[in-house]
Amino acid sequence: MSEAKIILVCGLPSTGKSTVAKAIAKKMKDAVVLRTDEIRKKLIQKPKYTEDEKKFVYGIIFMLTESLLKNGVTCIIDGTFYKKSFIKELKNIASENRAKLSIIECVLDEKILEKRIKKRKKGLSDADFEVYKKIKKQWEPIKEKHIVFDTGVSWKELHKNIDEIMRKI
Repeated sequence: MSEAKIILVCGLPSTGKSTVAKAIAKKMKDAVVLRTDEIRKKLIQKPKYTEDEKKFVYGIIFMLTESLLKNGVTCIIDGTFYKKSFIKELKNIASENRAKLSIIECVLDEKILEKRIKKRKKGLSDADFEVYKKIKKQWEPIKEKHIVFDTGVSWKELHKNIDEIMRKI
């Protein structure tokens, strides 16, 4: 069995994190995608996005990640991870479980992002452009070594870039 890893796909709302996480998952065997949006919707009937609620959702992500790693399962985590403390906790979990942590920050030009949000069908994410702007103000830049992935590319280019990322993680 290969060593379990943590692959964090993070970034501001609507930057393409879920698309990237799903594309990585397709290329990996036996990896589990943990989405903050999905966990929130399954556990909280009417999310209010309070700080306590966010801490609860991230706490569930951390608990699931630790449990999956202990069972040799690679975790692909899809969430904003806009606070340094959230990434620090993932680093601790990786260290305690002797797992490699790879961080992929999805970025997107704001004009493209705004157009995508307007076209997007209702899904798990409740993020609109106002939510994006709110989280952008709270964003704490990632200090750790990581991959910055501009998702403002064509589908063909996106998949070519995913192949490149797969070689780095």
